[in-house]
Amino acid sequence: MKTHSGIDAAQKWFDICILVDGKPHRRRFANSREGLRECILWLSSFGIDKLDLVMEPTGRYSDLIAEFFYRRKHRVCLVQPLKLRRFAESLDMRGKSDFKDSYALAVYSKERSQDLQEWCPRTDLECELRDMQVLIRSLTKRTVVLQCQISCGLKSEYVLERLRAELERCENELKLAVERAHQLIKQHAILSHDFSLLLTIPGVGEKTAVLLLTLIVFRKFKSSRKLACFLGLTRRRHQSGTSIQGPEPISKRGSAWIRGALFMPARAARRSNVPLSEFATVLLNKNKHDWVIQTAVIRKLITMAWSIVVNGREYDSCFRNEAMKPI
Repeated sequence: MKTHSGIDAAQKWFDICILVDGKPHRRRFANSREGLRECILWLSSFGIDKLDLVMEPTGRYSDLIAEFFYRRKHRVCLVQPLKLRRFAESLDMRGKSDFKDSYALAVYSKERSQDLQEWCPRTDLECELRDMQVLIRSLTKRTVVLQCQISCGLKSEYVLERLRAELERCENELKLAVERAHQLIKQHAILSHDFSLLLTIPGVGEKTAVLLLTLIVFRKFKSSRKLACFLGLTRRRHQSGTSIQGPEPISKRGSAWIRGALFMPARAARRSNVPLSEFATVLLNKNKHDWVIQTAVIRKLITMAWSIVVNGREYDSCFRNEAMKPI
């Protein structure tokens, strides 16, 4: 028998809810292989051999669970946390708990799982690249913090000396981490080719290319706009009648880390990339604020990256899309 279910994963346990004849049944198990085996026995007591399972992408905590059910030929899907939160509100759930989240996931599986893509396990190389990005992100943050502390006007020479020594160590570690990620990318034929294509874009360096390839699967997006929506770079309109006509800021629904990492590459591209420089000049002549211009350039840059990777062609400053209207 096949049934719909939802799992809310935490570090030490996971809560599962199954819908049997329209009635929810919930249990909590340890987030370990022993707990997963107990969960299979519990499901067998209901005569369930197939699950239509929906989960949230809760970091690394859900990887073991998703792979366990995937290997047993169950359908595993991931739902965006924001969509689930909005859906749970529509169920008139006045509180929030792990059990209620698992119930909302089960109902979401029943009503909308057909619209979700199935989860597929990552290869060992892809998992290591994802972990390398965590290290790169941590070292980058620490480097910026140390630079700010050194320049804040400290008087103690001893403290300044120790901070400079730590900054030098972090910068060396960051350089080694980027080199390691580059070596891993070279081992993958497709990623290696995509890496060389991204480097042809003026303003995109080795570190930015590593960031994009480890955090974004370009070919999963059917258009550059879908990728921009995923990164939170599209405008969010707030309008009702004639009295409510608010500003249209970007949605910021995606990864703030990716948007922040693209800030300096976009700034460099405004100087070295001719189409982006012309685009920024047009917006500047319209008296747009510098932050608005910068955000628009970031979106243009990510659009270029998507087009180059998906189409498999190097950057061409003279390329013009005939379907696009002039600004």
